Amino acid sequence: MGVIARQSIKGSIYSYLGAGIGFLNVGFLMPLLLKTSQIGLINVLVAMAVMLSQIGSLGFVNVTLRLFPYFRTKDKQHQGFLKLLLLFSLIGFALCLIIFFITKDRIIANNIDKSPLLAENIYYLIPFVLASLFYLLFDGFYRVIYRASTSAFFKDFTFRILVLINLGLYYFHLIDFNTFLNLYVLAFASPAILMFFYLLFIGEFRLSGSLKEPEPGLYRKLISVAFFGLISGFSTIAMLNIDKYMVNHFLDLDAAGIYSISFFFGSLILIPGKAMRRISTTVLTDAFKQKDNAQIKRVYNKTTLSMLLIGAVLFVFLWANIDNVFRILPEPYSSGKWVMFFIGLAFILNLSSGLSSQIILYSDYYRLHSLIMISSIGLIVALNFTLIPLLGITGAAIATAVTYLSIGIFRWGFIWSKFGLQPYSKEHLIVLLSAGAIYLFSLLIPQLSLIPDIIVRSLFIGLAFLILIRTSKVSPEANHLIDIFINRFKK
Repeated sequence: MGVIARQSIKGSIYSYLGAGIGFLNVGFLMPLLLKTSQIGLINVLVAMAVMLSQIGSLGFVNVTLRLFPYFRTKDKQHQGFLKLLLLFSLIGFALCLIIFFITKDRIIANNIDKSPLLAENIYYLIPFVLASLFYLLFDGFYRVIYRASTSAFFKDFTFRILVLINLGLYYFHLIDFNTFLNLYVLAFASPAILMFFYLLFIGEFRLSGSLKEPEPGLYRKLISVAFFGLISGFSTIAMLNIDKYMVNHFLDLDAAGIYSISFFFGSLILIPGKAMRRISTTVLTDAFKQKDNAQIKRVYNKTTLSMLLIGAVLFVFLWANIDNVFRILPEPYSSGKWVMFFIGLAFILNLSSGLSSQIILYSDYYRLHSLIMISSIGLIVALNFTLIPLLGITGAAIATAVTYLSIGIFRWGFIWSKFGLQPYSKEHLIVLLSAGAIYLFSLLIPQLSLIPDIIVRSLFIGLAFLILIRTSKVSPEANHLIDIFINRFKK
C-alpha cells in the first residue's frame, strides 16, 4: 500500500472518529445545551480567527509544502527550516495583533446592538488567532515530514474529546458559559501545543541548523512563493469561513449559530478528501521537483475518482437521512435544511476536482492560483451580499455552491489546456448516476422510528454502493481496500 493510501486511511480513521465525537458535540449536545447566539459566537470567533491567522502565516504554509524538499536533510536539522518557520510565525502574530487593535472598535460598534455577545467577547479573538496560527504552521511541517495523520489525530480527535468533556461539565452545571468559553479556547489550542511536544519527542524540533541558502536564489523564490501563498491560503480559508461572518453581519448571531450547525452536517462530506489531500500534496511537491509528470497524472486521475466516489456516498447518506437529522435537532434548526443540501453539493463539487487546486499551486503557474482565489473571494462575497438579504442563510449556502462550481470548471479547463491532463471519464458518470439511483430507491423505504430508520436506510445505501463498486469495478483502489477489509474480517 502506497504512502498516500496508508496515510489517507489513517487520517480518515482519525477524522471519522473525530467526526463521530464532533457529531455528538455539534450535531446533538451544542444545539441542546447552548443558545443559538452562543453557538454563533463560538463559530464567528473561530471563523474570524482562522482567516486572520492565514494573514499571520505570511504564506509560509505554502513555502513549507512547496520548498521544504530543498531543505530536507537526514539529520533532521533541515538546514534551519524550523527556525525560519518560527521567525515567520512571530512576525505574523505581531501583524495579527496590529490588525486586531485597528479594527476591534469598528467590530464592536457594528455588533453592539444586534450581536452584543460578540461585542462583549471580542478579545477572545486573540488566543483563537494565536492557536490557529501555530496549528497552521506546524500542520504544514507535519505534512512534509509525512506525519499528516498525527496532526489529523490532534486536530480531529483530541480537540473534540476536550470539547466533549467541556460540554459535559456545562451539562452538569459545574461551569457557566464564561468558563465554558475559556475551556473551549484551551481545547482549540491543544492541537498546536501537542504538536509542539510531539516534534520534541520524535527529534524533529531542531533549531540548530544553519539558515544558509540551500540553493542559489532559493530565498528569492521563497519570498515569491510566500506572497502568492498568502493570497491563495487566505482566499481558500475565507471561502470556508466568510459566510459565517456575513450571516452575522446581515442577520445576527442566532442565524449564524443555525447556519454553523447546518454547515457542519454538510461539511461531513469533506472528511476523507481532507485526509487524502493532506498527504497527496506532499507527494505532488516531490513529483514537481523531480519533474515526474507520470506521477502527477496518476495522482490527479486517482484522486478525482476516489474523492468523487466517497463524496457521493456520503451525500446520499446525508440527504436520505435528512428527515432523521431534523428529528434530532431542536425545531429552530429546521430552517437549515437547504443549507445542508447546498453545502453538501458545494463540497461534492470541491471533492470531484481532486487535486486541481494543488497542481496549479505547486506548478510554475502558482501566481495564477492566487488570482483564481482572489476572484473566488470576490464572487462569493458578491453572491452573499445579494443572496443573504433575499434568501437568508440558504442564500449563503447557494453562494458557496456556485463559487465552487465556477472555480472547479476554470481549474479543470486550465489544467487540461496547459498540462494535457483530463481526469474525467465514464467512471465518474457511472458514480453520479448510481448515486442518484440509490438515493431514489432509498425513498421507497417506509419511515420507521428514529434509530431503526437510520439503521435501515444506512445499511441499504451502504450495501448498494458496495455492490456497485464490486460489480462495476469503477475504482480499483476502492475494490482493493474492500478486499483488505474482507480478508481481515475472515481472519
